[in-house]
Amino acid sequence: MARVVVVEDEEIVRKVLHSLLGSAGHEVTRFNDGAAFIESADLDSADLIITDLAMPTPGEEVIKSVRERGLSIPIIVLTGILDNRAMDNLMEIGADRVIEKPIRAATLISMVELLVSAPEREEADR
Repeated sequence: MARVVVVEDEEIVRKVLHSLLGSAGHEVTRFNDGAAFIESADLDSADLIITDLAMPTPGEEVIKSVRERGLSIPIIVLTGILDNRAMDNLMEIGADRVIEKPIRAATLISMVELLVSAPEREEADR
């Protein structure tokens, strides 16, 4: 079981992700905007972060905040529109994966499992 943080401004998407990840055995904490997550006291208690890109405080700010604090938490970015330049930028600032919406449940769960069990993450946390 991993502690997954979902940062998404659309309530229905937050609920679906919470249900999907919860049914896969993960503990899920939800935030409705990047600012609320960035201001949270337990920013570094997550094993994985899933953030939407387009929000009032965008996903880029979530990524930058996590990386500026020196945290190596895996980050998955969800976006409705993706081009190669935007994807390159997200990866450069610290995203681990980028998924274009609509999201396939099996793809997301597989990606979550891969990222939370990655050997290099375990080594970095020791």
